[in-house]
Amino acid sequence: MSILRTNQKEEISVAFLKNGGELLEELVASFDGRHRVPIASFSAQDIIRATNDIADFVHISENGYLFKGCLGDRPVLVKKFHEELICPRKLNGAINDIVITSEMSHLKNVMKLIRCCLEFKHPVMVYEDAGNELLTDLLYYPNSDRFLPWKSRLKVATDIAYVIAYLHDAFPRPVIYKELRTDKVIVDQFGVTKLF
Repeated sequence: MSILRTNQKEEISVAFLKNGGELLEELVASFDGRHRVPIASFSAQDIIRATNDIADFVHISENGYLFKGCLGDRPVLVKKFHEELICPRKLNGAINDIVITSEMSHLKNVMKLIRCCLEFKHPVMVYEDAGNELLTDLLYYPNSDRFLPWKSRLKVATDIAYVIAYLHDAFPRPVIYKELRTDKVIVDQFGVTKLF
């Protein structure tokens, strides 16, 4: 039995065509039609099921929500943009995020984009979940068992600098990461720094 009503199915179809068209245009513009990594997508039903009806977010930022979920037996993080606050410029940013993140998923210091979902009003991104903690929490709200010593902080800074340098040099059009903040950096359970 389908979770979605008929009018929701029509909205999904329209959103998929609009978002998919914009994604394809950005891929062609960014990489002259030579995008190396195919971008797979989940259905809206998959995302709703995986996140328990998109109910409990684990982090909120000015751009959207981050949800924990499970697709099959694989834990994931789902990034959903604020529908009421997103403007056309930020929607284009969501499409850019998908394009650029998919091209960088081979780097160990970037959150791996597993897939996206184009069936919502705004694209939804599905990342790996490596049992992680935001750098913000480690720096500003340290508890006794997760205090980040100076040597680790230096390693975090070096790893993020490497990713930023890669963004500037690896693409035909240099990519500028404008809003680098501690809440966009995750330190996984093995101490590996990941930018998302």
